[in-house]
Amino acid sequence: MGQFLTLLFIFIISFPGEIIAAERKAVVEFSADVVRTIPGKKDKVSRGRMFVSRYGIRTEGKKNSKPVVFIFRPKKKIVWTLFPEEKLYEERLDFVVKRPPLPMDHDSPCKTDKGVVCQLLGSIVLNERNVEHWLISRRGPQKFTPIVQLWIDRKLNVALRETFLDGMTIELQNLQEKAQNIKLFVVPGEYKKKPLVKKAAKAIKK
Repeated sequence: MGQFLTLLFIFIISFPGEIIAAERKAVVEFSADVVRTIPGKKDKVSRGRMFVSRYGIRTEGKKNSKPVVFIFRPKKKIVWTLFPEEKLYEERLDFVVKRPPLPMDHDSPCKTDKGVVCQLLGSIVLNERNVEHWLISRRGPQKFTPIVQLWIDRKLNVALRETFLDGMTIELQNLQEKAQNIKLFVVPGEYKKKPLVKKAAKAIKK
């Protein structure tokens, strides 16, 4: 998974539910570094940035060594992909965000799937934030198989760290709670719209 896809993955996993349902709870705005580490593989550390506000989410990363920016605007159901070097952007309309629920959510697999076992291991301080440490496992015939560990910040309603069975870790670091400038969540005026490229359907051999 490249950094570009990693940041999209982080967005889907960690998207604060309050942005989708802002009428129920005020959004805590913040920015953070996104760091993905794969153990045992040299130089397999990917870095990016994330900005969260009442307007939506912005993630910054790279694809093929070139900077790429995602801007998600849930209320407008729009996703913009920005290519800063080319001053171009793509637009996807009717994009509905559905983040996977966290363990404590009412619709979490922890509560709806008997094959999933979720254990709250305790509360700790991670990167100067109070978090809950969760272990998510799959129930087998004779034993539980760990799937992922989550360190969840209940104030932000996001996982600050996720460690998977293969050891891959995705973490939000250098997190700063502060209001975000709306300019981060709009397409700059000098950018030109780039048409979406539709993949050609594969021919079916008879």
